[in-house]
Amino acid sequence: MDKINIEVIVPAINKKYEFLLPIVMKVNVAKQLMTGIVCNLEGINFDNENLMLCYIDKGEEIGSNLSIEEAGIKDGSKLLMV
Repeated sequence: MDKINIEVIVPAINKKYEFLLPIVMKVNVAKQLMTGIVCNLEGINFDNENLMLCYIDKGEEIGSNLSIEEAGIKDGSKLLMV
């Protein structure tokens, strides 16, 4: 299974994280898993329903029903979680 490494920046807590994701994973599943990991590591709670995953360079939200590959997320991509 092909996987990519991405960097996710979380401005609300001024931190960034690296994740290794399978390209076939749906964006909404990846967002839930990443949110859970960030919340667990930082001892905080985010409202997953209102969180958005965005392209850092375009500033637009990534479609939740797309796979990582379909969304155009590539190895080394930088994303925002807001």
